[in-house]
Amino acid sequence: MSVRVFASKIGATRRNKPWTQEDDKLLRRHYRTERNVELAKRIGRNPHSVRTRARVLGIARKRSNINWSEAEKTIKKLYGKIDTERISDMLKIPVRSIQHRASIMGIADISKRWTKREDDILRSHYKRGNAETLATRLGRTIYSIQKRANKLGLSRKEKAWSAEDDEMIKNSYGSAADISTIAKQLKRSIHSIYTRAYILGVKRDIKADSAL
Repeated sequence: MSVRVFASKIGATRRNKPWTQEDDKLLRRHYRTERNVELAKRIGRNPHSVRTRARVLGIARKRSNINWSEAEKTIKKLYGKIDTERISDMLKIPVRSIQHRASIMGIADISKRWTKREDDILRSHYKRGNAETLATRLGRTIYSIQKRANKLGLSRKEKAWSAEDDEMIKNSYGSAADISTIAKQLKRSIHSIYTRAYILGVKRDIKADSAL
């Protein structure tokens, strides 16, 4: 019996179509109680595709010991403002799990694709506009705006960082000072403050963000 015939018999037919919201709902609902082969038959995909999609959505079968009530405070404060990988390092939680949690919290839709209209708006306003304003207008995170702009080859001229700017970040970033306040004082975006602090090696106490 060929591999293709055997795959067909167990319901593991190959499907290249994109995952729909309905597919994802079924996966979230049944992944923890059904085997991949059973789910593959239910959704009309192969077991490997089911396993891969579950990882993308941050769904796991084994019980999680993550204290989400505390983690959500940091995710709410930082998600979309800095690279998700940096949040992952801070919380010691996988990137996919953070993205999935942010989606549940209504902060971001990780499956939302960019449309031609959104790209046109980004091209028209990115160089002279504010990333935070664009994020609000398009219903995206700041990080998503920056990432898409990079992919489209868009760039913005930003003023050079002075020694005084760096000194302020070194003195204020690690404390309980509100990041948005620092951004206003330096006349920069919140995203640029986080990025500059990262370059300078200045760390921020997670408790400082949770307290705000």
